[in-house]
Amino acid sequence: MKKGLFFILLFLFPLACIIAQKDDTVEVSFSTISKVQSYLEDAEGWALQDNGKWASARNRIPHSDYKTNNNPSPRRKLGKENFNILELRKVLIFDIQYNVLLIKYSDGDYEFPILQEGWKPFESLEYFVFEAESLSNVLPKDVPFNKAYAVNLKVFCQGIALLCQDIQFD
Repeated sequence: MKKGLFFILLFLFPLACIIAQKDDTVEVSFSTISKVQSYLEDAEGWALQDNGKWASARNRIPHSDYKTNNNPSPRRKLGKENFNILELRKVLIFDIQYNVLLIKYSDGDYEFPILQEGWKPFESLEYFVFEAESLSNVLPKDVPFNKAYAVNLKVFCQGIALLCQDIQFD
């Protein structure tokens, strides 16, 4: 009788331990990013130079130093800011509509930074995820003239990534 009870307990104990284990997995709903809703791929950037003249460049804001703009290094050629394309997409996170702003831009690094030699250009991507309703505050119908205008987009997350040749954004 004791042997039978021992074998039953020996069989039931591991089964009870397995059933009693708590399942720690949390179900997460991942949403896919939409196709491009709108984009900007051609703009003119302007900067007032230290010599009093305006400088312009396609898809970048030039430096305000006249000498730097006339004979720039590869890093300075990128300007203060530059972009190849700006894209606006949509995504649904926890049943809330968000916008995703993607900024693809030219970047690079020197192989020998102190000597500023061996420039290696590459493309980077910066992204911002913010609530969709904040977008209407960016371009209101009436903007006060000659006054600073700032908008809090309530960014959900943001980051920077290097673009590989194999990645395709449709």
